[in-house]
Amino acid sequence: MEQKTYIYKKVIDIPIYFGKFVIVATNNMKKLDKATKLKTNKTNLYATTFWNMYDEDEGFFVAFNFWNKNKQINHGVIAHEAVHIADFIFESRGVQRDWENDEPYAYIVQFLVDEIYKFIYENNLQKTLEKYEK
Repeated sequence: MEQKTYIYKKVIDIPIYFGKFVIVATNNMKKLDKATKLKTNKTNLYATTFWNMYDEDEGFFVAFNFWNKNKQINHGVIAHEAVHIADFIFESRGVQRDWENDEPYAYIVQFLVDEIYKFIYENNLQKTLEKYEK
């Protein structure tokens, strides 16, 4: 029996730093490539980030496979991927991290994590997340 394929996607404007934050959840790599307009060449995705153009704007992408039985998506994975995206945003904008004032970095990481969790709840994926945490 063939597994049903899923794709959920949300595009969010990034405040202050501009660009698009694109969140994708899928269990099918071909659908991921089509949704992101890239050839990611990901074969066994559970979580990944990448940075590329999205339409006319710079895009910062995070993709999750909540259906991968071999790797778990949990709070730590979400935070981990958000830090990668924050680094991409800062690098692309020429912003240097200030170790004595990390509020700008903390702000953008918080924004990204909040948006990921909104996406999870909007698409009723929290049950999948919770299942893997137990």
